Amino acid sequence: GATPIRQKLDNLQNAGMRIDFLGSYYTIPEGEINVSNTKIDFGEITLFDSYKNKAQLNGYIRHDHFKDMSLSLRRTSDKFEVFNLHDHENQIFYGNLVASFDPLTIRGKFNDIRMKIENAVPVGRSHIYIPVSYGNGTGSYSYVSFKTYGKEQEKITRKNRNKLSINIAAEMNDLAIMTLVLDPTTGDAINAAGTGSIRMEIPANNDIRMYGSYNIDNGDYSVTFKQLFFKRKFILNSGSNISFNGPFNQTNLRIDATYTTRARLYDLLSDAEKQSGVIPLSEISDSKVAQDVEVLLH
Repeated sequence: GATPIRQKLDNLQNAGMRIDFLGSYYTIPEGEINVSNTKIDFGEITLFDSYKNKAQLNGYIRHDHFKDMSLSLRRTSDKFEVFNLHDHENQIFYGNLVASFDPLTIRGKFNDIRMKIENAVPVGRSHIYIPVSYGNGTGSYSYVSFKTYGKEQEKITRKNRNKLSINIAAEMNDLAIMTLVLDPTTGDAINAAGTGSIRMEIPANNDIRMYGSYNIDNGDYSVTFKQLFFKRKFILNSGSNISFNGPFNQTNLRIDATYTTRARLYDLLSDAEKQSGVIPLSEISDSKVAQDVEVLLH
């Protein structure tokens, strides 16, 4: 075998990169890498996120004369932006997560990447959105479609040969808000802050799966009653719980919530109770005055 040709690149300066499937932008003020015709070795490099938090990166990219490339990278940090994605960038989950982790690994060929995050704990303000409509495989919100009359419109499908699988194990706390997007067309969603051990698995070309129990400390539930044409925001009671059991259609919600409205208690009385003498006249009079009433949801 021929001796690999090596070239040492010193003092890498002011480098930057954005990882598409994470959305976060990282910078490398300075570093050193070694390049050969079989390997790009990063040694140990300090990364900075957009908040100037630091993470240690080590690992390499294996290749065959810059073909058939594969990753083997490892990151650790006490505080770092893990991802920062908009809703149009990822239909499975989006938002941002600033957390400690040990480690975050990215491995595999460029067209078959496996990312794994272990021991993630939110240490900065974070907000994770999970569209349930996509997670359960039943939601497909298409507002406008066009066709040419007199012809059958061929369905255009774009096959993506690249694969990405993600596995995240996190200990959630009140620094992170989790939003379950129930209906993006109406804005119905559960926004919750709480605690729990959660594992999110996103296999390549497959639906999201989540496991664990999430105990809600506070939050709200926006719900639209389409038949009655009104929307309400309920305040979640502490002690409500979301239990993830794999596919989203096996998720159990145990939600207790309240909202306050102005109403007449008189309208809640039955015809029999409204009859003269059943309830004292003074109480009947009071019941006809609008007052704050708590509406309970379970």
